[in-house]
Amino acid sequence: MNRVARWILEGWIMSVGLLMYPMNASAEPVQGVEMTGRITQLAGDALNFPMAVRIGPGNDRYVLDSGNGRLLVTDDGGKLKQSWTLDLVGKSQFEAPSDIAVDKSGNVYVADSVNNRVVKYSAKGERLLSIGQPGELDGPLGLAVAANGEIIVANTNKHSIFVYDAGGKLTRRFGSEGSGLGNLRFPHGIALDAKGAIYVADFLNDRVAVFSPDGTPTLTFGGNGGSAGQFNNPYGIAVDGRGRIWVTDAENSRVQVFAAQGTNAQVPINSGSGAQLDHPKSVAIAPDGQVIVCNTGNHSVDTFRVGNL
Repeated sequence: MNRVARWILEGWIMSVGLLMYPMNASAEPVQGVEMTGRITQLAGDALNFPMAVRIGPGNDRYVLDSGNGRLLVTDDGGKLKQSWTLDLVGKSQFEAPSDIAVDKSGNVYVADSVNNRVVKYSAKGERLLSIGQPGELDGPLGLAVAANGEIIVANTNKHSIFVYDAGGKLTRRFGSEGSGLGNLRFPHGIALDAKGAIYVADFLNDRVAVFSPDGTPTLTFGGNGGSAGQFNNPYGIAVDGRGRIWVTDAENSRVQVFAAQGTNAQVPINSGSGAQLDHPKSVAIAPDGQVIVCNTGNHSVDTFRVGNL
């Protein structure tokens, strides 16, 4: 098992392109944050290191219960609709699937970092496709699916992003190891906005890196630290319908939100939000604006209503 993947599952784990944007020096109080739900058990078993949550068709919520090696689907009220075991190699929490994506048909894509591939399942849990030829992927820890069916993969140990067509053929790649514009260091979560721009949680650079759909680097924001706008191992990322960027700041055990250009950082969810967050790894935004967080170190999936942002 590679070192970075081990950090992640144990819970250890502004520069702006060619422009400069001001960042908040400290977090502004966010009023009206309410924890509205917590899931700790589904299908008869306690959650075990839930690593990813996504919103799928019909507003269903897809949860990667990584330590149990299973995929769970609930309705928007948390009622279980489906559960299936992922047929991946993995005998412990350190050898487990790391991320998921869901397409408009309800097909589920799983980042299998141990076997260096992405596996596509039908909405009923039938294996459909294995993505990644030998030597292409090395410890993939994040992915997203575009509206056109392309699969965007964080090729984590190669410090790059690989893009595959809907049939699993590699079509382009971008990024390389480093800290400059266009560089990455162990990229993790990936999110897309309405125009197809690609947002990457640049884990060891403690920032978010943004690329155009063709892979041209356009923006970075963040930096190491504990103030608003800074990160200590950003892990998961989501973009909401207003273009705001939500990031799980894993080592700081909080969730931050930014305006579309990485400005106006706020910290609406942290250990003072009634959640006692412990190394959150994933965030998703429901159509009604509720924020769903994989509270990984606490083995729960928590839901918040956030006002006044």
